[in-house]
Amino acid sequence: MSVQNILLYVERAFYFAVVVGAIWTGIYFFLYHKKRNNIPWFLCILVWVCYLSALVQITVIRDFTTFFTIDMDAYSLVSIQPIPLKTTIEAATLGLYSLVYHTIGNMVWFLPFGFLAPIVYPKISMKKVVCFAGLMSIGIEILQFVCQSGISDIDDTILNVFGAMVGYLGYVTIGHVVQSKRKIES
Repeated sequence: MSVQNILLYVERAFYFAVVVGAIWTGIYFFLYHKKRNNIPWFLCILVWVCYLSALVQITVIRDFTTFFTIDMDAYSLVSIQPIPLKTTIEAATLGLYSLVYHTIGNMVWFLPFGFLAPIVYPKISMKKVVCFAGLMSIGIEILQFVCQSGISDIDDTILNVFGAMVGYLGYVTIGHVVQSKRKIES
């Protein structure tokens, strides 16, 4: 996929996330209009909702054409790639761009998952982030199969979980740096 197409998908995901975020905000304030005193928490949840909706849009819904033409007869179980690292090795044989697109691309989509999860759920452990990221990724792979919007591949799940782990470690590292800075200043 070209850089131009990647940017087009990101742009669509951004607009989709803005719409979903606006709808969620309206529902939130309609249902919880008396609890407006916790704005930072609300903004964190809003970012989480927008991120998850962008993730689903970019991985499952994509360009809206295949999503609305579900035809279970067209996809078979043969389209599922259950062998770990097969696709990654194939991408490596196709060249650096293909390998980077496949590996880094899959990790990048889940970096925010690992980074935002402990912000939204402060007591969440890395083990739970890995479990939730794995479940989310498996859910996306199932939806891609059902909606015929992508190839269901175990490598995607492995790389997505790895990306979430890197995001979580980034959150923890930044948290330690901030705490160290506060101790030095006080």
